[in-house]
Amino acid sequence: MNNVHTSGHGSQEEQKLMLTLMKPKYFMPVHGEYRMLSIQADQAELVGIPRENIFVMKNGEVLALTQESARRAGSFPGEAVYVDGKGIGDIGNIVLRDRHNLSEDGLVLAVVSVDFAKNELLAGPDIVSRGFIYMRESVGLIQDAQKVIRTTVIGHLNSGKKVNEKILRDAMQNALQPFLYKRTKRNPMIMAVVMPV
Repeated sequence: MNNVHTSGHGSQEEQKLMLTLMKPKYFMPVHGEYRMLSIQADQAELVGIPRENIFVMKNGEVLALTQESARRAGSFPGEAVYVDGKGIGDIGNIVLRDRHNLSEDGLVLAVVSVDFAKNELLAGPDIVSRGFIYMRESVGLIQDAQKVIRTTVIGHLNSGKKVNEKILRDAMQNALQPFLYKRTKRNPMIMAVVMPV
């Protein structure tokens, strides 16, 4: 009735009592984080189970058992499988990292229009923020970020070197990231868009 939760796991003394009563020849802890499994293994050794008969396994490792023996017997792929509601296992670490970063620090979108034939900045930079800052209350920061991008883009266009969309996108991101971190101590995901005209 009351919103009370207690652990279903025994205390260390209860685990030692259980092992003392059961007297297992081999012991393999099976539930919890690796550090918890290690503590359980130490408890088993304290009650007299020889260390060579205690097996702390990682996900995917195989323990082969017979009437007289127990031994490690290889492994199989046992990594985590991520489900995002649409598919199973089709989300990689990069996508998960991006989702985490978006949830922590938000997104900043910076857009410029460039005439590459004339090496000229035609429009922008325009900046849009989602989950990073409230734009109406951060006009000064947005204006300063626009200056950083404008200076970076114009500098590259006037450098005399061959410039393309990718070079400008990378330069915009590389200039904006440290600027925003210095001002806000946050690392939003930055998407730079260069629209050739």
